[in-house]
Amino acid sequence: MKNKYSVTDIRVIDFGLSRRYNTHHRFKSLTKLTSFVGTKFYVSPEVLNHSYTHATDVWSIGVLAYTLLCSKAPFSGRNDSELFDKIKACDDVGVDFPSPDFDNISDDAKDFIRCLLVKDESIRPTACELLNHPRMTKDAKWKEKIDDDVATVKNTTKPSVFKSLFNCFSSTKK
Repeated sequence: MKNKYSVTDIRVIDFGLSRRYNTHHRFKSLTKLTSFVGTKFYVSPEVLNHSYTHATDVWSIGVLAYTLLCSKAPFSGRNDSELFDKIKACDDVGVDFPSPDFDNISDDAKDFIRCLLVKDESIRPTACELLNHPRMTKDAKWKEKIDDDVATVKNTTKPSVFKSLFNCFSSTKK
């Protein structure tokens, strides 16, 4: 019997710093937000410059995807200043996919992350555009696989949902 709830219906959210924002305007005409908010490892370059739109959330998705795949943040530093300098220089140095952490991660998954962690927010894809990225469309059964994996371990105390998600985004050597 299928679970009442689908695991792929889970949303990663944090409404603690949220506010209503109209995204139905052309990008150039959007009102910029200016508060310095967020978790430092997920903060986008434009937040560091105190002028950002909802595109900062797409950056955070890139950081989250990277972190889910290797359990490390894509940018780090000995202190906040060094971390923020690396975030601001993301286009100059690119996103690093170190071995062995990313040895079995597909090129599509790496490209997905690369297109999100771009300094210029106006060229980042929108959330809707991300749904058409090859990583999301190539294996249309990834949602079903996660749900099946969870259903298999439903009687255990800690089903490994994230491990199933990692497996769906890893190895292309199948």
